[in-house]
Amino acid sequence: MGNILNRKDIVHIAKLAELEYSDVEIEKITSQLDKIISHIAKIAEADTTDVLSTSRVLELSNVFRQDKARESLSREESLKNAPLEDSGGFKVPKID
Repeated sequence: MGNILNRKDIVHIAKLAELEYSDVEIEKITSQLDKIISHIAKIAEADTTDVLSTSRVLELSNVFRQDKARESLSREESLKNAPLEDSGGFKVPKID
């Protein structure tokens, strides 16, 4: 199997992802990704005609625990290890 990816492909993908690579890194990534994609292509060649489609290994359906009300922590107990607390709740840094 020939090369699936080339240097031009990697440069294009890096540009789309807004990544910058040196020439050495591009050569290394090209080789690595080409090997990965070649391996995936080999897996895709496997004969799966007698394999049934499945979304799960086990035949389980709607396996949930009973939802039961129970006592929870008090506000003081839940906040005792909080690094910052404000107005009875957790205080977290603002995300810009």
